[in-house]
Amino acid sequence: MSLLSVENMGISLVGPGNMLVEGINFSLEKGDRLGIIGESGSGKSITALALLGLLPGSMKVTGRISLAGTDVVNSSERDLVKIRGSKAATVFQEPLSALDPLMKVGRQIAGPLKLHQKLVGEAARREVYKLMERVQLSDPDRISASFPHELSGGQRQRIAIAMALACKPEILIADEPTTALDVTVQGEVLLLLDKLVKEEGMSLIFITHDLPVIARVVSRLLVMQDGHIVEEGSTSNIIESPKHPYTKKLIEAARTVTAVPYVNEKIGKRK
Repeated sequence: MSLLSVENMGISLVGPGNMLVEGINFSLEKGDRLGIIGESGSGKSITALALLGLLPGSMKVTGRISLAGTDVVNSSERDLVKIRGSKAATVFQEPLSALDPLMKVGRQIAGPLKLHQKLVGEAARREVYKLMERVQLSDPDRISASFPHELSGGQRQRIAIAMALACKPEILIADEPTTALDVTVQGEVLLLLDKLVKEEGMSLIFITHDLPVIARVVSRLLVMQDGHIVEEGSTSNIIESPKHPYTKKLIEAARTVTAVPYVNEKIGKRK
């Protein structure tokens, strides 16, 4: 049984004739690394939100989404809360928006631990510090007592990753996790995600519009355009031999900006 199975999923605005995403089919097995790529507005992020039942009430999901045995489309919010963080967790694009600006980050990391593992007090504090160490944050006393705005972008994203890892989810969904970071910090966060996914044995869904970035961390790709999957396959096959015209344009754009040998070299090292 797949960890995640998506069958004929559609997303629409409430009301007739307002389809945003249509006919989405894919599955995720233990240890899989799946990338979803496409330009802004292609439907990547709302697809990711739908997987955990996080879409706003103005949007309706049809089809079937089975996540760790839970029917996401037809489950209540109470049931979905139980699997968010414990079965699947998300790292969003902009941690400053994802984190509570009025709460110290130590308490925010402790939130999932309290909800899913019933850890409080000293036991929770010890686990928070362990998580900070896992995501390579030094000076845990100071950082734990800081508000999000008092930290750098890279530190905030590491806090978001620590929160996502807190309850050892089977699936990590990373939605444009490095877009808001500078190039140096972006590389550090990518290496960190790669390391943690390996160590925890998690499955990964990595969403971005940046082909060179995604080529470094996933083995399989879905290419989305205008709410549809237009091509899918291994990362190396799609980059080396794209079939769909849209995919060819994405590859050509990557060649222009970054040079293809860099992209292919990274893929070649991932077995």
